[in-house]
Amino acid sequence: MQKILFCDIDRTLIFDNHLHSLKDLESLREFHQSGNLLVYCTARNKAEADSVIRQFSLPYDYLILNNGSRIEDAYGTELFSRTIPGAAGMEILRLCRNFAGVCVYFYDPKRKRNCSLCNGWSDGEKGNSGKEEQERFWTEAKGIEAFDMIGIRTFGTEREIPRLVRIGSEIRYQCREEVQVTLNTLSLAVTAKDQTKGSAMEKLLTMLGKQQEVYCIGDSANDVSMFGLADTAYTFYDAAQWVKDPADEMVAYVYEAIDRILTRSVRTRTM
Repeated sequence: MQKILFCDIDRTLIFDNHLHSLKDLESLREFHQSGNLLVYCTARNKAEADSVIRQFSLPYDYLILNNGSRIEDAYGTELFSRTIPGAAGMEILRLCRNFAGVCVYFYDPKRKRNCSLCNGWSDGEKGNSGKEEQERFWTEAKGIEAFDMIGIRTFGTEREIPRLVRIGSEIRYQCREEVQVTLNTLSLAVTAKDQTKGSAMEKLLTMLGKQQEVYCIGDSANDVSMFGLADTAYTFYDAAQWVKDPADEMVAYVYEAIDRILTRSVRTRTM
């Protein structure tokens, strides 16, 4: 029976722009060449996902992008998309000026690049650019009719998570009718309301409309929404406890999960 694997990218396959393990790539290719379906689920936007896919020649059939608010096939055909209204997106960007020590960013589809505002400045990293860069950020933001996703990240450690949670709560309070706020490892993903990796996974399985063995693997809080939809959900031994608790099995590498998937038989899932 055909199998389908929903696989996170960052801190699952890729660490600091390097493959976690060459064996992961070899196993993904074996899985795909065996006639199974491979879906990457990521908070990355289209340009960011394409970059890493090209860099490492990652095989795939579908992409779930922007933390679940966009689905594409391997030919770049849009299968589903939901966006944040421009006015709500601008409200979130302005709200983030109140939070020191964070970087807020969005993707500009016209210029095909990310635009970042960090600590009140816009250099994409440390925040010392000056007034001209700030003005460019806000000019580009005002030109966005709808935001695919807004990201908010820190440059600290896991000790920053409680602060991110508070920031997320403030955004939900201000824009609760229009956005979904999801915690990643050290960042927040703000997407259109009710859009998560899990919701996109469910949509894609419904679109496929056939029987498959369903698997997923991820390391972060934003992957947990997929776990209950899979026949087997994998995470990592070093994941946070609230990620490990709802997972079915733990591994150290993606290839270990694929080895198990290719050698087991599970009940058929009917969509």
